[in-house]
Amino acid sequence: MNSVQFESYFKSIAKSDLFSNIPPSSIAELLNNSTLENWQKKTCFISKDVIHNKFHILISGKIKAYNYDFRNDRRFTLFLLKENDLFDVFSLENKMEHNIHYEALKDSLVLSIPVFKMKQWAHKNPAIHTALTQYVLNRILVLENFINDVVIEDTFTRLTKLFIKYIDKPTKKFTMINDLSHDELAQLIGTTRAVLNRHIQVFKDNGIIEVSRNSTQLKDYNKLLNMANNL
Repeated sequence: MNSVQFESYFKSIAKSDLFSNIPPSSIAELLNNSTLENWQKKTCFISKDVIHNKFHILISGKIKAYNYDFRNDRRFTLFLLKENDLFDVFSLENKMEHNIHYEALKDSLVLSIPVFKMKQWAHKNPAIHTALTQYVLNRILVLENFINDVVIEDTFTRLTKLFIKYIDKPTKKFTMINDLSHDELAQLIGTTRAVLNRHIQVFKDNGIIEVSRNSTQLKDYNKLLNMANNL
């Protein structure tokens, strides 16, 4: 990466909560050990070797972390990754593997660090361990809440909660999910596109959202909140 890119990525990482207690010199060292990768939209990694041998920091773009059942050709999205998200933390633990895949939902810039170099860097910067633990715990909490929803709530309620989750409160507009296809939205709540489409129609009929090709926009924030409160 050139000096302009280095400065830009340095500022991006430095403002992240994960690296707030890391000295600037250590962040610079991390960048020097990194390779900049351009993941074009629909770039997909399902090989464990690729993911488990490198540690990644998402600089810009959007990537989904998902499970895939090859037998039934079904996908379930676990997380939507955004700027300064990390993956895969499991790669930092010896012999710890899990079944997870990654796909760029839009053109994304990713910093890639060999796992052995990331481990060496983390050993010299122990403050990162606390930050990584908190990061993982937050992910576990998200999964715990989702498991509860899958078991207890119907798909319409899960979609409503998804809409609420991804509202940018200052603008009262959707963020992260506004440009996703219905297939991708369905994978976020653990259902099929056919079921999702029926629910989407209810929101449209009530004047809550506007839908066009790969675009879902929030039209009436208050109506959405009222619907959520009445579930």
